[in-house]
Amino acid sequence: MVGLELLTLLIGLAQPSAFLTPDAAPVFCNGQCTGMTGLSHLMPSALTTRQREPEARALDISRVEPDLTGIQIDVTLNQAVRQTIRSLTTGRGRYIFASWYARMGLYEEMMRPILARHGMPPELLYICMIESGFSPDAVSRAGAIGPWQFMKSTGLAYGLRHDDWIDERRDPIKSTDAAARYFKKLYKRFGSWPLAFAAYNAGPGAIVGPVRRNGTNDFWRLTALKAIPSGASRYAIKAMAVTIIGRNAQLYGFGPVRKKPPIKQAVLPVPGGMDINAIAQSIGLKKSRLNELNPELRRGYTPPYGNEYNLRLPPNKVSLLRSKLIGYEKRKSIVFTPYHLKFGERLSDIARRYSITRSALVHYNDLPPGEPNAGTEILVPRRKPKTEQSTNIAVLQDPGLAFDYPHRTLAYFPIRRYLSLEEIGAFFNISPGSIAMWNGLDPTLPLQRGMVLRLYLSKDFDRSKALLIPASQTTPVDAGTPGAQAALRFANSGRAKNRRLKSHTIRRGDNLWKLARKYGVSRESILAVNGGRKKVRLKVGATIRIPINYSPKPRGKAARKRPKAEMRGRRYVVRSGDTLWKIAKRFGIKLRTLKRKNRIRKGRSLRPGQVIMIPR
Repeated sequence: MVGLELLTLLIGLAQPSAFLTPDAAPVFCNGQCTGMTGLSHLMPSALTTRQREPEARALDISRVEPDLTGIQIDVTLNQAVRQTIRSLTTGRGRYIFASWYARMGLYEEMMRPILARHGMPPELLYICMIESGFSPDAVSRAGAIGPWQFMKSTGLAYGLRHDDWIDERRDPIKSTDAAARYFKKLYKRFGSWPLAFAAYNAGPGAIVGPVRRNGTNDFWRLTALKAIPSGASRYAIKAMAVTIIGRNAQLYGFGPVRKKPPIKQAVLPVPGGMDINAIAQSIGLKKSRLNELNPELRRGYTPPYGNEYNLRLPPNKVSLLRSKLIGYEKRKSIVFTPYHLKFGERLSDIARRYSITRSALVHYNDLPPGEPNAGTEILVPRRKPKTEQSTNIAVLQDPGLAFDYPHRTLAYFPIRRYLSLEEIGAFFNISPGSIAMWNGLDPTLPLQRGMVLRLYLSKDFDRSKALLIPASQTTPVDAGTPGAQAALRFANSGRAKNRRLKSHTIRRGDNLWKLARKYGVSRESILAVNGGRKKVRLKVGATIRIPINYSPKPRGKAARKRPKAEMRGRRYVVRSGDTLWKIAKRFGIKLRTLKRKNRIRKGRSLRPGQVIMIPR
């Protein structure tokens, strides 16, 4: 009996009409259908005879006579329009139109009053449907953006702002107002809605000529003569077809499609430069929801220019955010200011100066990978930049030659990223040969990061356009010597990262080992930044430079979260001949404790000058 029941069930699945009642018709509701809940996920193609009726009727378009009364635009139900209707009511096109029709509910109540205010027919909503499917994030291959697919130039002509912070082509309200004014102008010019649609698609210039040459504004006559672009002609036909289907949704089987509920929103003026993510968190709203209401914001911030920005919110969140803004106004808002990159400057240099991360700069300005070109305008937080000494070691090679240029001034240009002598010469209007002579360089060899070039610039050269440093921040070495190469190797190594040169006055009893231990650096590092020589003569009262670590210490909550074990112990600079076993024995600690404290893996050896922690 069990086998018979199983066979009966399988036959029933193969013939679903034996199990499904006529009331089980599916409802298009964005993937959440109420009908056929038991079997639709097993056999999505299993439809009853009654369920197939709407699609079966749509297949035979010649028998369907839609109601065209009340449509305020010119539509003609001929063979071309019927063929387009067939493509939109069968196969894949049926699902696409159903999804468009469902999304129409989001913006229909918002857009209809705007069209009516400009005296435009409500059927223009179907233009928005075929342009973007009512998606503010839609982007065409040609670069048109937003629900009405405006190009940048056309959007600017109709008052849609587009800059680094905002793109009003994505704003459903402002872009609908612009589209209504644009269609009003097109209809006044051509006197025909099909031609206005064709002009919206291909541009007015593509329609003016054919109308003038043929002496008619009859869309179907111009189409028969192939006078207008074929793409624009198909677009106007599609606009008619979509309008007919939308006005006769029940007839074509789209009546059960459940439209999405309209977007409810309210406007609240907020200060410029506010973080959208922070606003969403403060009022208990998902960031995606706030972005959906304000799709025109490009950087996740309200535009920093101007005093206020009209932010759209769910109506039930307005009073809460208003109360939050009362406390916010007492604090300084995040405001940005333009900054022009200097020649030779890196984003990391700017980020360090303004106390932000490089990735934050890239995010604020939507920058491509790599370093921007000199002169590029970016936005940085409006705060006082740091004026402290550079954290980059700059090695200046002295060729042992003196130069005298009455009409030039000496400047120092650090190499922070790869640049050729030709690029530098072209920017400063100096020959590469002169640069090589002034710095004792081989013109055939590439420049190394960490170098600083001595340049004699014209007195009328604008120094603010280039990254220049004072002579006090350079490390002079003799050109072409082993010491110069040692200094350059240190400047290019990871040991030079986040280092700052500190001046130390030699006292009686000082030596390199004591200084290295005091400042937590290696003797090789001290030698490298003091001429690169193997030995440095320490004379009492003389000044020596120390490349100290510039990594900022954690503060506030970050400092309190540091492990206690990390804050205990003392520093020890490894000497020549030291081993882990000897150090552990000297301080009376276990070898494994010393390894664990310094995260030293098996097989790793110590090097002279290395700093390790001795646990107490």
